[in-house]
Amino acid sequence: MNSTIEQNTLYEEHKVEINKALRSQWILWIGIIGTPIVLIIMCQGFGDRIREEIPPSPSFPIQIFRTILIIVGIFMLVLSYGIRKYFFSARFKGFDTKRLRPRMRNRDPEYIIAFKQRNYFPMVIPSSLSIFGFLLFILGDSLGVFYAFAIVSLLGLLYQRPQKKDILVLCHQSLHNKNSVEMKNNEIL
Repeated sequence: MNSTIEQNTLYEEHKVEINKALRSQWILWIGIIGTPIVLIIMCQGFGDRIREEIPPSPSFPIQIFRTILIIVGIFMLVLSYGIRKYFFSARFKGFDTKRLRPRMRNRDPEYIIAFKQRNYFPMVIPSSLSIFGFLLFILGDSLGVFYAFAIVSLLGLLYQRPQKKDILVLCHQSLHNKNSVEMKNNEIL
């Protein structure tokens, strides 16, 4: 599905379902992006009071802890990117939506369910970086280190936002698979 005309045609055919799915994912994304924003407001407004209540221990190896969290944070960003690429690739066979459908009583088409399932996990991972920065701030690190973690977290979340092109790719794959099955059934008959 390379051409813009193909994408626009597909979008027009399934506009209602796609917009509904994107709207729900955008609301979820806004909630997730709220984590770093709330932590920034807390540290900026109440950081001094928080640090007064929890005095940092001078013997705590903050540099080592910071290095470990930076390495883990970079790994998590790369993991998030890789998971998203893999989940939305043609190689990924997907989660078993047929097994989940009767329990969920969901009337959404399978490509919408697949989009929601594939989009959620990579979207949540980058928000944990702001929590790492907050933890370092509480343990006695500077506000600048917290802001560095929070900004990287926000940038990761901006990259992981729900996108119409991803849902269109899944819709195209779903229709292609459905047509393949129908052609096989017609050959058998």
